[in-house]
Amino acid sequence: MDTKFNWCSCSPTIVSAPSCHNSGKCVITPHMLIKAADSVFPCGASETSGVIPIMGKVSLKTNSTDIAVYTIVNHSINLTNVTIDEDNISFTASYNPSIDGSSYTTGQIQYRVQQGGESNVGIVDIVFKSRCSTVVCDADKVCDPCLGTCVDPTVDISVTAQTDNSLIDIQIS
Repeated sequence: MDTKFNWCSCSPTIVSAPSCHNSGKCVITPHMLIKAADSVFPCGASETSGVIPIMGKVSLKTNSTDIAVYTIVNHSINLTNVTIDEDNISFTASYNPSIDGSSYTTGQIQYRVQQGGESNVGIVDIVFKSRCSTVVCDADKVCDPCLGTCVDPTVDISVTAQTDNSLIDIQIS
């Protein structure tokens, strides 16, 4: 692991885990939460890459010779370079305000572990650290989540007219 990227060893909290009615014969993939204090920043020049240790959190079938296969099922659009192996889930936060649906507050990873005929999907919810938590901006400014500085707000104005031009809808967001 290259330390120049300021990797975060993001310590997960187990939120819930699927039940196993046949002890030792199930693959259990817990729902995990990375709290902001244990997380990465959503964007910016540093501290955006994280490693989530999953060894000891994912339970495999006991006394099985089947090899476990770990895969990423899906992840939110504000995460890139998402990979998984038997030890860790790695990711880079890549919030981009110009991408619809991108969030600077949270990200999510869905992962699957399969062993023989048993398979289960788990979720990791990531709450990003905030560069703005201690920044106070003037009333006409907002805090940029990537820089942690006060900037002018972005205003998006769209105008929609009906074909007969009798109704005009103006939206400001």
